[in-house]
Amino acid sequence: MTSANRDNKLIKFSFKFTAMLQDYYAEMLHRMYVIGANFAYRALYAVIKPFLAEKTKQKLIMVGKEFNELQANFDLECLLPEHSGISDFVYDPYQEWNLKRESDQVDDN
Repeated sequence: MTSANRDNKLIKFSFKFTAMLQDYYAEMLHRMYVIGANFAYRALYAVIKPFLAEKTKQKLIMVGKEFNELQANFDLECLLPEHSGISDFVYDPYQEWNLKRESDQVDDN
């Protein structure tokens, strides 16, 4: 790519915009754990990572097949068994959102 076919103003704006987002909105996020990220997510993150501030990079934690990082930061009672925890929590969106299951609905035929 030559400088003749690239828009320097757009590139400068992108860097300034990214810096602004990190400076003003990064403090809203304490830490984010990404569990079981697929290839596409990891590839996208590898492209974006060089443009992120070091403080923001430290907040994004990729958790692989070993859940040591989760166990170090969360009580085992808060983690599901598939994440090496002992919680018996089961999420039920029907109960949470007061939805009717298909089996609960009466057939009008």
